[in-house]
Amino acid sequence: MFWFLLLPILVLVPFLEDFLFLPGAAYTDLLISHYPNALFLRQSLTTWHQIPLWSDNILSGYPFAADPLSGLWYPPGWLAVILPLPLAFNLTVALHLILAGAGAYLFLRSERLVPWAAVLGAVTFEAMPKFFAHIAAGHVTLIYAVAWTPWLLWAERRQRLASNIPRFRFLPAIFLALIALADPRWVPFAGALWAAYSLAMVGLPDAVHDSDAPSTLQAKIWVYLKWLGRFLGNIAVQATVAACLAAPLLLPLMQFTSLSTRAGMKVQDFFTFSLPPEKLFGLLFPNPSGNAEWTIYPGGLTLVAGLFVVAVPRRVGLKWFWLGVAVLSILYSLGSYMPFLNFLAFLPGLDLLRVPSRAMFLACFAFSVLTAYGAQLLLESRPDLSLKRIPAANLLLAAIATLTILLLGGTYYLGGILPWNYLLGCAAILAAIGWLILRRNNWIPGSVFALGAIVLVLANLSVVDRLSIDPRPAAQVLSPAEDAASYLASQGNLFRIYSPSYSIPQQTAALFGLQLADGIDPLQLSNYTNFMQHATGVPMNTYSVTLPPFATGDPEADNSTDRPDPQALGLLNVRFVVSEFDLPVDGLVLRARLGSTRVYENEAARPRAWIEGSPATPTVPGASVAVLRWSPNQIDLFASGGGRLVLSEMAYPGWQVWVDGHRAENLTAYGLLRAVELPPGEHRVTYLFRPTSVYLGLTLTAIAITGIFFYTLFRSKAAWKKANAAG
Repeated sequence: MFWFLLLPILVLVPFLEDFLFLPGAAYTDLLISHYPNALFLRQSLTTWHQIPLWSDNILSGYPFAADPLSGLWYPPGWLAVILPLPLAFNLTVALHLILAGAGAYLFLRSERLVPWAAVLGAVTFEAMPKFFAHIAAGHVTLIYAVAWTPWLLWAERRQRLASNIPRFRFLPAIFLALIALADPRWVPFAGALWAAYSLAMVGLPDAVHDSDAPSTLQAKIWVYLKWLGRFLGNIAVQATVAACLAAPLLLPLMQFTSLSTRAGMKVQDFFTFSLPPEKLFGLLFPNPSGNAEWTIYPGGLTLVAGLFVVAVPRRVGLKWFWLGVAVLSILYSLGSYMPFLNFLAFLPGLDLLRVPSRAMFLACFAFSVLTAYGAQLLLESRPDLSLKRIPAANLLLAAIATLTILLLGGTYYLGGILPWNYLLGCAAILAAIGWLILRRNNWIPGSVFALGAIVLVLANLSVVDRLSIDPRPAAQVLSPAEDAASYLASQGNLFRIYSPSYSIPQQTAALFGLQLADGIDPLQLSNYTNFMQHATGVPMNTYSVTLPPFATGDPEADNSTDRPDPQALGLLNVRFVVSEFDLPVDGLVLRARLGSTRVYENEAARPRAWIEGSPATPTVPGASVAVLRWSPNQIDLFASGGGRLVLSEMAYPGWQVWVDGHRAENLTAYGLLRAVELPPGEHRVTYLFRPTSVYLGLTLTAIAITGIFFYTLFRSKAAWKKANAAG
């Protein structure tokens, strides 16, 4: 039956060598972030033979090891270093979709569902349009993280039901760590679901209900407290082990976040892309050309089977729990449209999250579980569950069918046309109702019903999945700004470029080896954005993932009236300013016009490193700096002349400096640049990036792996000896 899990990815197979976009979209995060990061990681390994912990590619430098979008710490993501791009990303995404389906299948089977029901639930989850919409939006790390969610629940169930088997003890921690390494932003969602499921599975202590239960209130409270302590203790142990396993990313990320603009987000920033209430119609009617964050269509059979199992007055798994997960996820997704949720923006951990509508992934998984539960009921041949003996379910199916027909008729009456997505949504619901009725009257055998249900799900969701992606050849999407990038690449090396109009996209800059002072990334150093507000002349009144921000989302026009400061940009080694509009600024000289793109040279540009004297005598006669090596983690310079050596590089914790082999004091120049004092004479200066957070994280990971190994080994030996003694 596992081959059914391969079917949903067939939508992607013809386009494995293309870049995937949302229909009509101009950008995708895959091109903006993941593709340049993969190129940089590959270049660092092949050219400098380093695993890069720092990157100079964008934003005048940032801690690459602390950025969750770098892909550095997630092992499956290293396929992007080995295989051609974008093939590597598309293959990795496809493999994670299969992983998501396999995890859902194992989880549902562990809940004692029959194989056909588990397959239906797994295929439903794997084929959810929300997955494909986010793939098209380029949110690949989010896809990686969500794919491990059912595995986390399966691991929790295995650990609980086989508590005497040591190798299962830390399974939840391992999968939670994988989620954190893939995309830490998914951890609060997955962690909340895991803790809630664990609580629902364990249930309240039976001791207070037994005949010999404590008779006094105090004794009962004590029983509950001991039970709660054991439950919370297990959650705490698993979470601690997971944090240690993921510490090489989490510790640097915490440090980076505390120094970034992310730490200053306001309530409105927290609720970006909240799901508008009118978008809830997307539960009934697909909208594949819309915003990926607002894609919530689960499929007609998914809705009908889920509602059916809720209406049946019989306990099936944890159906009320999963209904609660679906409802709460939908409510949370509404974000700013639910004013009572505002307090969440101030909770530790949650205050750094954005986009509450991503909780709809939890609703999608809940829908798939309820679908499997519905199939479980329908595959059982029980006379007491015939359609005639379940009036509530019968009425529910009739009500859904009637409402669907009324919606269809009302839409045609008001608009005179029937949109294709309305037709598809209504047809899927009516087909699902008909298929359920055929099975409940035993007019078709269970195997035929299960196979037909899978076909209905795939026929329904695959159409929406295909319409959610717009494949574009690599040559097409990598060609923008080629002429300007080629011209700039011919001007030498070790200089930066600034563009107020995003004239050099990040993927093009990465291809041509260009370094940017602007950039797009959710994490930006606060002191740098403050400096750039003055240097670029562009006001930064709220949190933005782009620097400079684009007020209306139109890079070619938004900042056309703002004037950059050549002197300030010069401190950042910005030698060229590239723009789609004229920049009449003293100090910026037009050197080329390539189509609509203007290339200005900044006459005030500083070199990447220089020596300066005191404020009274800023110039040091005869001083010079020669670059011997410039790589992500190490910079070697030969400096002649005394004074303050300044690097046009961001000062950041973890950078260490040696002068002539002796450790020297790190200084900060102009509020953000690295500097060191040099005595007169000639000197060899070396900068190394050795972030304590990374090395501490690696140490914690090694301790956690060693602890898990020896725990499993010793407990297994103890269990074996006990079994032999009993035998």
